Amino acid sequence: MDTMKKIKEIISQQTGIDEEAISESTTLEDIMADSLDTIEMLMAIEDSFDIDIPDEDAKTLQSVGGLCAYIDDKLMS
Repeated sequence: MDTMKKIKEIISQQTGIDEEAISESTTLEDIMADSLDTIEMLMAIEDSFDIDIPDEDAKTLQSVGGLCAYIDDKLMS
């Protein structure tokens, strides 16, 4: 499974931003996600990958690349 591809799909669906415009260095600020958008994206990501992202961890995730690394780490443990 390509974590980055899946995350880009989810972000694109949630925000309407073209997947091509999303990279590892893209931040939530870059996609202008407010707190509700961020919560909805994280819920969709949790459902898609069948994981739980605690609020404390979610607050530390700044970029799409960081989110991918976090998810990959969760899936391996």
